[in-house]
Amino acid sequence: IRETNAHGVSIVHIKKDPTTQQVTIDKSSAFNRRITASTEMDFEGAAAGSGLLATRFSPNARKTRGTHNNCGNGYTPWGTYLTTEENFIGYFQRSGSDEYARTDAEKIALKRYGLGVKKDELYRYEKDEKGAPKKDTEGKIIYEKDKNGELIPNVDEQGRQIYLGASSRYGWETAIG
Repeated sequence: IRETNAHGVSIVHIKKDPTTQQVTIDKSSAFNRRITASTEMDFEGAAAGSGLLATRFSPNARKTRGTHNNCGNGYTPWGTYLTTEENFIGYFQRSGSDEYARTDAEKIALKRYGLGVKKDELYRYEKDEKGAPKKDTEGKIIYEKDKNGELIPNVDEQGRQIYLGASSRYGWETAIG
């Protein structure tokens, strides 16, 4: 539990006085919350219900859990603040037993997104004595760039958790709100 709660992002409602520019936290706001790797969310948008999102947790691909590795972040032109999930693909692996059931397009997409049959050597949930992180000539772990997967934008008035997703050229673009 402690490890999953350590991953994630806090959303805090901040107010800025237009005259003094002083910033304060609105502690009573319904928007204040912590999204961890265990937070349950509903899928919405074009990807909701897609077989590509089906899991044991949500066989109908309507729910998911959490976020982690929120390293990339910044302000938008609209005055909101986004945080993105990086290196998410390293948490997934496939056994290959479903390969026969995949269409050619799905096989191409999975390979393009980096979700091949080979186990990732940096992140894994199963113990694997053979795997080891890739390292550079100085022995530092190599992290792949451009592996962002999620965006967390503003939320609706009820503060409801929503996970939006759509297929893109580089992978599944998603937004949590």
